[in-house]
Amino acid sequence: MVCRTLPAAVVLLAFLAGGTAPTRSSPATSSLTRLAVATPVRSAVQLSLVSTDGLSIRRLTQGAGAVSSLAWSPDGRQIAFVYEFRGSRQIWLIPRIGVAARALTSLPSDNISPAWSPDGRRLAFISTRRGTPQVFLMSADGRGVRQVTRGDASRTVSWSPEGTYLAVVSARGSGEDLDLDMIRPDGGGRRRLSTAPLLPRPGMMHPAWSPDGKRLAYVSRVGLAEQEIRIVSVDGRDQRRLSTGYAPAWSPDGRSVALVVPRVGDAQIYIAKADGTGSRRLTRGRGIFLLPRWAPDGAAIAFIAIRDGDLAVTVIKPDGSGERRLVSTTGDLTGLPLFVWQPR
Repeated sequence: MVCRTLPAAVVLLAFLAGGTAPTRSSPATSSLTRLAVATPVRSAVQLSLVSTDGLSIRRLTQGAGAVSSLAWSPDGRQIAFVYEFRGSRQIWLIPRIGVAARALTSLPSDNISPAWSPDGRRLAFISTRRGTPQVFLMSADGRGVRQVTRGDASRTVSWSPEGTYLAVVSARGSGEDLDLDMIRPDGGGRRRLSTAPLLPRPGMMHPAWSPDGKRLAYVSRVGLAEQEIRIVSVDGRDQRRLSTGYAPAWSPDGRSVALVVPRVGDAQIYIAKADGTGSRRLTRGRGIFLLPRWAPDGAAIAFIAIRDGDLAVTVIKPDGSGERRLVSTTGDLTGLPLFVWQPR
């Protein structure tokens, strides 16, 4: 089945008929560094732009569904996201800030996890259109859909920084056994990188490419309860343990990795050197701190802070100073990410 882009008139009519399609809103935003965030609005989840000073919030969608899996194009001009309504999950696109969102995929299949190619021309995504979830590619306008993977069910997909490979997490059998593979966008050259079982828990199965594209950090299970971060070279020959923890995120210069270390009653964010040395705690106080993500210039780290039932996107400097809450967020942590930095 070929995906069709829905005309803008269809989107507008759907919204006017009952608020079922995401549409634009108009207030201006700050020119400061921004994040796209899934924000709760009454009974829905909307896409908003938030400045890092927390003073400017602009809602980009409005409707009765839920936004997740945000993906900013490499040039920082377009945002792809998953919009769920009445049990259907489809990929939508905001082609320019201030322009109405439009659907890139359509019923009846689920289409999730959009990931931009480094040149901004294509999107990789996962679809059930042929039964078992598999990785597909399409152009940025929703056309030219073709299948990349076959066999085991695909869970997540991400592009290498130079665009020559896709990292794919796939599930065998019942779905409790996960593997990390690399595959070319043309579907060839697939090879397995993980030598230890990956964790199927929410927020832990997303591998992270190093900025130079030579390594991948991923989370594996150790025993029954503990998890550790491992780093593997793209040729699979060099694999080593980085740290206990999960949710690895490389610094833009590739020298450090931010990660989550779970403890009894809470979870804290740490920063370690890429060789595993010099680990230091970044967050303080009681709470659960998840999903660290570096700003493109490395000057800040955004993360989700859960305190007393409040789920919020928060930013902090890499030295641990200047922590501030930006905006509430919500959503299923399997539908990552719930926030993403605007590229420089």
